[in-house]
Amino acid sequence: MNLGDLWRVSLAWHLNFSRKELRKNQALESFHEFLKHESEVPPLFLNVQPDHHILDMCAAPGSKTFQLLEMIHQSKELGLLPGALVIANDLNMRRCDLLIHNTKRMCTANLIVTNHGAENFPYCSLAKDCSGSYKDPCKLQKLEFDRILCDVPCSGDGTIRKGHDMWRKWNSGMGNQLHLLQVNIAMRGIALLKVGGRMVYSTCSLNPVENEAVIAELLRRSGNSVELLDVSSELPELVRRPGLSTWKVQDRESWFQSHDEVPHNRKNVVFPSMFPASNSTEESHTVCGDVEVNINNMNSFSRNINIEETSKLNQDMDGVSVSPTKILECTSNIVSSKFPLHRCMRIVPHDQNSGAFFIAVLHKLSPLNVR
Repeated sequence: MNLGDLWRVSLAWHLNFSRKELRKNQALESFHEFLKHESEVPPLFLNVQPDHHILDMCAAPGSKTFQLLEMIHQSKELGLLPGALVIANDLNMRRCDLLIHNTKRMCTANLIVTNHGAENFPYCSLAKDCSGSYKDPCKLQKLEFDRILCDVPCSGDGTIRKGHDMWRKWNSGMGNQLHLLQVNIAMRGIALLKVGGRMVYSTCSLNPVENEAVIAELLRRSGNSVELLDVSSELPELVRRPGLSTWKVQDRESWFQSHDEVPHNRKNVVFPSMFPASNSTEESHTVCGDVEVNINNMNSFSRNINIEETSKLNQDMDGVSVSPTKILECTSNIVSSKFPLHRCMRIVPHDQNSGAFFIAVLHKLSPLNVR
């Protein structure tokens, strides 16, 4: 299934041309401004309605903002303005200029562009109620957003297919350095989201430190106020892969499975929130069949096992037979997140001729009680 088949509502079209072909052919020059199709997916999971208040937290250059504006205008009769509001924000002033340039052709009165750090985006107030009448300025209503698009700054390793320089420039520190900023932006988005509202977190990266780790930390801090939605039934044509529940973190030349393994002099750049479990001792036991195995005690044993030589052997533990192969299967998942991160979505290039993308859809259940 090609991503181009998703846009049956005529929001987009798919062309099988390389970047070189697009640049050389003058007849295709007008297509230079259009968006890569995988980047159009996150707004589709917002389920935008014509009366929604929407925040695009990191909006420049504005392609997704334009897509949101198209959505709010789509269901209205010609000549009628929707009651929706889209606030498109970006930290960089020059990118805000680009954002305005790219959205002005929409000629809409439903857009406000702001220049602010997304992680500190301020609360806004409404001077009108739903009927449009002006309220007492001393009793302004706090603006809470029905939908928030949180397409955060990322390392961009999922764009290697179109940006070959990424092969040369990429290193694990790029994602590690952005992790806390991504967490803070996502947390601010949840704080601004209305109870019952939906937020989509997305990156063009496949690094779990920038993706699943951020979502896990957001869920941990939010307690029961936020849930990660299973949207597998939405856009069924989209070929997606589940999010990861276990991963390692790289720092320089070393790989770490838990924060306890990080050297003391690197703990200021490698944070507990980067790992599947913020407290690794809680995840130090796992179950092999009906047997609970203390992984900490089995680590050295598992490293020295040759599976081919011992595949027919069984290690007897407390009278229950457990094969070394089974133990290795368990130890490969020493630390896994307790959150349902499989509900996240990974879009990989070779599944449907696209770039790589990560998407998580979050639903706010109650006022935020930050831990």
